[in-house]
Amino acid sequence: MGSEKPQLPTINFKGLDLNEPLGSNWETARTEVLAALKIYGCFDAVYDGVQPEVNEALFHSIMPEMFALPLEVKQTNKSNVYMGYIGQITDVAYESLRIQDAPSPESVERFAGMLWPEGNQKFCNTVTTYAQQARNLEQIVETMIFQSLGIEKYCKSHLESLVYGVRLSNYGGLPIEEAKVSLPAHVDPNLITIVRQNGVEGLEVYTKDGECIRVVPSPDTFTVMIGESMTVLTNGRFRAPLHCVSVNQKRYSALLSSLPKEGYLIQPLKEMVNENHPLQFHPFDINKYMQFKYTPEGLKIENPLKVFCGAQEQKNND
Repeated sequence: MGSEKPQLPTINFKGLDLNEPLGSNWETARTEVLAALKIYGCFDAVYDGVQPEVNEALFHSIMPEMFALPLEVKQTNKSNVYMGYIGQITDVAYESLRIQDAPSPESVERFAGMLWPEGNQKFCNTVTTYAQQARNLEQIVETMIFQSLGIEKYCKSHLESLVYGVRLSNYGGLPIEEAKVSLPAHVDPNLITIVRQNGVEGLEVYTKDGECIRVVPSPDTFTVMIGESMTVLTNGRFRAPLHCVSVNQKRYSALLSSLPKEGYLIQPLKEMVNENHPLQFHPFDINKYMQFKYTPEGLKIENPLKVFCGAQEQKNND
């Protein structure tokens, strides 16, 4: 028994409907979500909301075609810091592109037009459908969080304030003797990330005690991870997990992440601040935070979130 490898909790989301957030199956899943996020900051979701043909097209057609494009074409995916093309990093076998507002057909068509001036309808249809179906899982999780914490009255307006991006990533391809970390340990700055792996292991999550959990993908699981913005929103109730990607073979992943729309500030909801949970964070602008976090100086800081927007009480008590 002692030799068993640690695993993330697996929670069943099959059959759950965002339009009917109630019932015994919903309540069971919600209880498990709250427990998993308190301990790990993430979990594996068994979810049947993404159609198998969409998944098949995404990993076996769309991404291989996109990453085979010339580098100068992929680099037209320009945006703010870490919001566009990432790649060509010394000793890191990784590159990725990000589609902003991916559930919107118009946004995906604009993105595709940069890479394929003649258009690529299959790419547009696949990415848009995937983003819409994965967004449904993200919104179910957000709703469960708000219900569990007694702040459900804010949930509708909160969801309306979000924008969803999809990052398509290409890792590895190194010989076994040259296996190395393809993406160093980091914490996501967004609210929630839905990670879909293509059946190849690589994602590793670290517990609060520094124990490493190797996430084993299966055909019907998605890894759900909270980010630093959710840590701020809940006034530190949930810790965004440190994670990395380590592979020795070719691997693709699709990440759907939620961020506040431009102009919205993330701050602890007032119900999350009380005598037992004093204010930990001041309001912050996610774009300004990312510009700080990913500077050479910011990357050297162990806890950039605390430095950027930590309240005095937190700074004195840490």
